[in-house]
Parts: sequence; C-alpha cells; structure tokens
Amino acid sequence: MAKKPQNKNAAAAANLAGASVLFVSGFCAELYLLVLQRFFVNGTVKEIALSSYVVEALMYVGLALFAAGAVLKFLRRASGGSRLANWLLGIGVFFAAANKAMLSVYPDAAVSLCIIVPIVLIVGVAFFLYQREFFFSLCAMVLSVGACWLCSKGLGNAKWEMIVIAASVVVLLLIAALFALSLSAAKKKGIVELGGRKFRMLSVSFNRTLLYGAYILSALAVIAALLGCGYYCIWVLCVVIFALAVYYTIKMM
Repeated sequence: MAKKPQNKNAAAAANLAGASVLFVSGFCAELYLLVLQRFFVNGTVKEIALSSYVVEALMYVGLALFAAGAVLKFLRRASGGSRLANWLLGIGVFFAAANKAMLSVYPDAAVSLCIIVPIVLIVGVAFFLYQREFFFSLCAMVLSVGACWLCSKGLGNAKWEMIVIAASVVVLLLIAALFALSLSAAKKKGIVELGGRKFRMLSVSFNRTLLYGAYILSALAVIAALLGCGYYCIWVLCVVIFALAVYYTIKMM
C-alpha cells in the first residue's frame, strides 16, 4: 500500500525537475535571442556585420551538434538513447533553426522568436505540471493563435498569402489529428497506441466537454481568421486559455 504514494511522489519530483530544466533552458534561449536582437538587429553597422558571421557559424555548429546527437542516439538505441544525445539534439535544433531564421527572415525573425520561445516554454511547463488534457487543449489553442496571427499579418500580402493559407491548413490538420487521438484515447481509458507502443495521453476521468470544446474552438478560430477575423480570434482564444488555466489549477488543489 505504501508503494503508490511513493511512486506518485517520485513522478511529481520528476515532473518538477523536468519543468525546472525546461525553464532554465528557455531562459538561456531567450537571453541568446535578446543578445542577437541587440547586436544583430539594433547594433551599429560593424556590430551587425560581425554578428552575421557569428550567427552563420553558430548555425553550422547547431547542425553539427544535431548530427552528433543523432549518431549517438542511434548507437545507443538498444538502451533507449542517452540524456547527452537528447541534449545535443535539442541544442542543435535550436541553434540551427533559430540562426537560419535570423539570416533568412531578417530582421523580423528576432521579434518572432523572442515571442515563440516563451510560448513554447509555457506549453512545456504545462506538460510537466498540469493535467494532460490541459496540455493538449493548450497545444491546439496555441497553434490556433499562431495561425490567427499569421492570417492577420499575411492575408492580402501577395508574397505571404499562400504561405499563410498553407500554414493555416496544416494547423487545422494538426488540430484534427489531436482530436482523433483524443477520441481514440477516450475509448481506452486515456491510453493511445502508436507504433505498437502504448502511451497515456489523457487521465482516466478527463472532462471531455472542455477538451473537445477547445479543439472545436481552435479549429473555428482558424477558419474565422482565414475569413479576416484573426485579430479578434486571438483575443477570444487568449481569454479561453486563461480561463482553462485557472480551472485546471484549481482542480489540482
């Protein structure tokens, strides 16, 4: 009888540790982006020129770290990979993607990344500390907010309109996939099977109305944004996210 409380405490400690590591990693990533914002975007001509070489070099460093992580994970696949391999993959992806974006979409990428990193951080913390149903609701609504923001900025722009529409369709497909997985998990007490392995996606007695409602609202918001109401949809989604955060926080007490 004493094993269940011990297991529960161990799981809670692991989740707290994961959230702490994620928070520190996100803080470091945001600090790096702010440094780039200062010297690569708002710096003097000499600072911008020097920073461009640094950014390009770090992009290749990121690719090298990702390759090293992939090789290490492959070599240790029998033991489930390694923590070092996961760190190399994560750091590599960040440096490669962030620096490539800074070079390709200059200077707008800096501000966008400075917004994206805290959002990813919040979603990650929700994964570790909150109920799974809140995490998946948050994922769907954050994706929807992103699509709405793109629509509010890119629709009507000859250069970006087709890209924005394509991205919005991808978001709708991702929301539909989350909905389908949740329906499947609901039939199996929160368990979903992927690639022959079983994962706990949702708690046994999750609130289906809130979860499915979040998916439907997210999809409707993207459709409304494609029709020109993206700005207002962002506010509606943010209010719902805040309300759900309060609800699930109280539920944990």
